[in-house]
Amino acid sequence: MIISRTQPQEHGSLAPLMDQWQVILAATTSQAAAHQYFNAARRFVWANQIDRPGQITAGVVQLYLAQARQDRGLAPATLHHLRTAISSLCDYCCQQGQLHENPCAAVKVPKIPRRPIRWLDAAATRRAVLLAGYYGCGFEVKMAIYTGLRRDELRRLKWERVDLAAKLVRVEYGKGGKHRTVPLSAAIYDDLAAVALPDGWVFPGRMGQCRSKSTWGNLINPVRERMPEVTGWHIFRKTFASLLMQAGVSPAKIAAWLGHSDIKLTLSTYGSLAPDRYDADIDRLNPTDCP
Repeated sequence: MIISRTQPQEHGSLAPLMDQWQVILAATTSQAAAHQYFNAARRFVWANQIDRPGQITAGVVQLYLAQARQDRGLAPATLHHLRTAISSLCDYCCQQGQLHENPCAAVKVPKIPRRPIRWLDAAATRRAVLLAGYYGCGFEVKMAIYTGLRRDELRRLKWERVDLAAKLVRVEYGKGGKHRTVPLSAAIYDDLAAVALPDGWVFPGRMGQCRSKSTWGNLINPVRERMPEVTGWHIFRKTFASLLMQAGVSPAKIAAWLGHSDIKLTLSTYGSLAPDRYDADIDRLNPTDCP
């Protein structure tokens, strides 16, 4: 549904704008994200008894977040989520001419503390693959480690998106609805080639259906019980990125293979693992070319 842009109004009501914004959220984000964003913004509106967009100011938002942190002990990440939800509503009000600028741009929230990266080193990776093979999920775990695909991307992967000739996997509608292409390394290529089919799910259930999220979650439970460092499927994605970064692969390539929207995310998360070594490309700088 497309909402047409309205003319600026001085005293427009916020209620119809929120209804329209909810429709936009439902059409542009996942159902869960739309529900969380709308409820977070609605609680803010109710708590501050806001009737018109003009009543939303940076001071009101700042005070609301400060009280939420004090009264409910909310973590910085949750405060960032609340500000993002309120900011999304304000962005829509700006588009509709009800606000001149987004007041959330001036709102400050505590920085999210960085947690140390958890990933499997080479020895732990080999052990995880061996354990997974013993408990019947070796193919799935190897695919996660050597492609960096998320659990749901593996779960929904079909054979028509696996190009063995070009040694590529096409991820369609990944996180955020984005598409990307991931090359297949020799470590996983032979496993795929041995079981390749013309179509269907790459990892089907017993009846040929797409496995459920809970089934995938339980699949590696035996591995998790014997390797506490295996916290879930996402640890394999982090291992993929960490091992590549340590091997000196370009951060731009890693970001593209992971599907990161910004290389800054890749560098801030895994940049510390990049090797500090001599790069022969520096020799391309010819002194005779300099003035």
